[in-house]
Order: sequence, then structure tokens, then C-alpha cells
Amino acid sequence: MRLHLQLKSIAWGCGGAFLLLLPIVPFNPLSRPLPAIGQTRVVRSDRAQTELDNLIDTGFDLQNEGKHEEALAVFDRVLQTDPERLQAWNGRAWALWSLFRYDEMLTAFDRVVNLAPDSADSWYGRGTALYYLDRYQDSIAAYDRGLELNPAYDRNWSGRGWSRQQLGRDEEALADFDRALELNPDNANTWQARGWSLYQLGRYQEALSSLDRALEISPNFQYALDKRAIILQKIEELGL
Repeated sequence: MRLHLQLKSIAWGCGGAFLLLLPIVPFNPLSRPLPAIGQTRVVRSDRAQTELDNLIDTGFDLQNEGKHEEALAVFDRVLQTDPERLQAWNGRAWALWSLFRYDEMLTAFDRVVNLAPDSADSWYGRGTALYYLDRYQDSIAAYDRGLELNPAYDRNWSGRGWSRQQLGRDEEALADFDRALELNPDNANTWQARGWSLYQLGRYQEALSSLDRALEISPNFQYALDKRAIILQKIEELGL
């Protein structure tokens, strides 16, 4: 059974302090502060910059409250004033993700990549947009570029694993998840994804162990609980 992951669920297990109701992806991008992946190219007064920074903070606060349409409107307001404001484009892209508007999300991340082409985080965002458009080979290429820029960036390892998993390349996906967990061992979502690849490979006891680890980190992670139930049923059916 191969599940497509365009679902809304609680995205826990990403090492951060925020709770978001967002689609399941390799990680929740708002679960920790976004990296400083670039600076605006437009020189403005300190007061104007502070006002824009405050608006961007407001946009992310609205995201965390589940008010994605309002967040999108705030990021658009920033971009009307400063169309090269990188963090506003980043925020806009993730707001569109939350709204399942993946074509527009990709367009926004194309802009992010244009503004910050040497950022592994930019390529992670673009890869995730392509993933949700079912363009798995293209998403792998984006994650590959991110890993070329920063091989220690766990999100791109995990993201590539998810894309490979959707293509049925579970051995390769498993290797990606293992590398991601070496870099970030407390990501419950990566543990449950790892468990699903092990399940697809018929390694049911190992799969169960991975799901158990995900639930140690995030006991109320419903998606992991559901997958664990599927694995337990298979183990019982086979009498293992």
C-alpha cells in the first residue's frame, strides 16, 4: 500500500516549539525559525525596514494560528512595498502550501530560488512544491541541488527520501531517511517515513521499531499511529 501524502495533519516531531495544522511533508518549515537566506536588494529607511519586518512576523504568527489566507494577504502586502523581500516570498510560498495551492507555491519558490540560488533552504522549498505537484523526479533534482550546496541540511535528505518513496525506490529512500536522522534524530515525521519504507520492503519488525521511535518523540502523532496499526495488522496476518 503506497499512500500519497496530500493530507492535513498535525506536523509534530520537527524539533520546534510550534504546533501547526499543515500538510504532512518531510518537515514542517515553520517549526523553527527560517534561516537568513538572503537580504533585500532595496535600500530603505530603518523605520520602513522595521515595519516590514514586523509585518513578516505577523504573517508567520497568522500561519501558526492557522489563518493562512490572512497570512498570505500580509506577505502580499510586504511584497507590494518591497517585491524583492526574500522572507516575504518564502512566507508566501508556505502559506500557499497550507492552502493546497501548489502551482502558485512553485511560482513563489521559483522567485525564492532566483533571489537566493545558493541557499539549501530555497531548494528544499522548491523541491517540496514539486513533490506536491507529483513531479517526483523534478523534486529529487531540486533536493539534489540543495544537498550539493549543503550536505548537512537534513531537510533535503528527508525530502528526497519522500520523493523516492513515492516512486517505489524504497531502498534509496531508506538511505536518505537514515542520513536525515543522523543529522536530526528527533524528527518524528522522518522516523515514520522511514518505517513506511521498511514496511514496503517487507521488513516489518524494523518498520514497527521506527514507528515506535516516532511515537516516543511525538506520542499523539496520529499519522504514525495509523501506520503503526497497519504494520501490526500485517505482522499478525503473517504470524510473525
